[in-house]
Amino acid sequence: MAGSGTGEELNLVPYLDVVTTLIIGMMVLATAATDALSFRSPEVEVPTLVGKDTPGASGSNLLSVHIAGDTFVIEGAGGKMRIDPAPGQRPAYAALATALRTAHDTGGENVNVSLSADRHVPYSVVVHTLDTMRKDDRGELYPRVSLAVATK
Repeated sequence: MAGSGTGEELNLVPYLDVVTTLIIGMMVLATAATDALSFRSPEVEVPTLVGKDTPGASGSNLLSVHIAGDTFVIEGAGGKMRIDPAPGQRPAYAALATALRTAHDTGGENVNVSLSADRHVPYSVVVHTLDTMRKDDRGELYPRVSLAVATK
């Protein structure tokens, strides 16, 4: 009966034994798992701000490509070049690759390359442009391209 006070008590000792055993087992398993698996931190290269006004950066080692609609604008030490697409071709990736190959062959390896785009340029065009900037049919061009913010 509920009011008689002679009810049996619940024995919690077996439950506490099980919970304690599970906790100790999990602690041992977690320690063994972290020792067995060798975690190494990924190699991350922190980007640096490079621009015409950056101390130690000369205009001769900067090359920027800007995507404006279907047009590419390449700016470097040699000046500014605009690549418009041919009729029926959007955008002119082959012409961009040719211009970048020429710049690569004349400018050397130590060039900081950046890519920027207007906000209305589709993401697929930006990715294809990045791929074009990194390599062409003859090999590697600029494998480390930085993304820049278009300030227009």
